[in-house]
Amino acid sequence: MKRLLLTTLLAVSILVCAPRSEAATKITFLNKADRDVYVALYIDKATNGWYSLVPGGTWIYESRENIWDVGYYAEGHAEGKKTLYWEGSESFIKGWVHPTESFNIRGEALELGGKVPDGSKQVGFRHISLMRETDKDDKDTNFVATVTLVENPQFGKPKATE
Repeated sequence: MKRLLLTTLLAVSILVCAPRSEAATKITFLNKADRDVYVALYIDKATNGWYSLVPGGTWIYESRENIWDVGYYAEGHAEGKKTLYWEGSESFIKGWVHPTESFNIRGEALELGGKVPDGSKQVGFRHISLMRETDKDDKDTNFVATVTLVENPQFGKPKATE
């Protein structure tokens, strides 16, 4: 009886302590525009940026957490050309960005009376639809997306200003 109890405890300990892989989120951004593009992310009521992509460049956001509420806002800049904006409807996902400095603005802090950095502006973020991927053993689920930034996107042109 004692041997059975020890064997059972050992088996349970191995199962509990065995390493497990975690689900993850991976979003790949591709810059197909002819200018530098700066990306801001909206993740679960927080905004942060800027992530810089040169023309033809790639940037990958990865998290060990499952992320459901995610969006992006981007600006494309080139000397002598109009600035391009990849933005969404402010009524869908809206968040704060700082036009010239890096930022990390937590929505929960704002709800508790916090303030945005001076000079920040509120913008609309485009929603990112994540696709579910399950590994071949059907054990781990990852959420992935690819965002391609082009000057003439299939669903509406980015807004350009001088």
